[in-house]
Amino acid sequence: MNRIIIVAIALLGYSAGLYGQDEMPAVKKRLQISNELGVNFTNILNKIIKVNRDSANENPYLLTYRLGLNRKLGVRLGAGGSNKYTEMREEGFADSEKNRKTALDARVGFDYRMPLGRRFEGSFGLDAVGKWRKDKQVIDSGFDVIEKVEQFEGFGGGPFVGLHFWINPNLGIYTEASFYMIYGKRDSARIFRNFPELNDQIFRETTEDLVTILPSSIFLIYRF
Repeated sequence: MNRIIIVAIALLGYSAGLYGQDEMPAVKKRLQISNELGVNFTNILNKIIKVNRDSANENPYLLTYRLGLNRKLGVRLGAGGSNKYTEMREEGFADSEKNRKTALDARVGFDYRMPLGRRFEGSFGLDAVGKWRKDKQVIDSGFDVIEKVEQFEGFGGGPFVGLHFWINPNLGIYTEASFYMIYGKRDSARIFRNFPELNDQIFRETTEDLVTILPSSIFLIYRF
């Protein structure tokens, strides 16, 4: 009886060892999958260190996310937006001017990474991007209210190159340069509230623009 128990324990131990060996590749594979969340803190940094910047070449994405499929390949997402409102009114007069500018940016792509030493890491890849802009101006002259509206929609994509500096295995800073070809359409019109017969027909313009984003924006990256 004792021999049967010893043999049974030995078989169980051997089976557990085989099961553990079968599970090891799956565990390693899971460990290679990573998540990274990034926040564009260039504006915060600019309040500390005053620099002159060209906003046309800045990175428009406020948040980024990357799903690392293995140690080198990954899928990334980006989103950004802004909403600016101003109102001007001359004291003592009914005249006023209101302006609202709204923007949305989104991207999805993939990247390939390579180590450049102990703390540096380079990357490159391709993105598909979308842009939406709307500028609305309302002028009240006292005799009439005139609305000027301009709206832009664009889609495209292109390559990018990036550079990471890892402060520790989970925290780093990141910057990139990208070159996107954007194909879009821009609609504009004027609307007269009291004299609708003066309204403009919608003017549509198609555009093709090469948009270059320089490495002037800094992202704080957290990897988990």
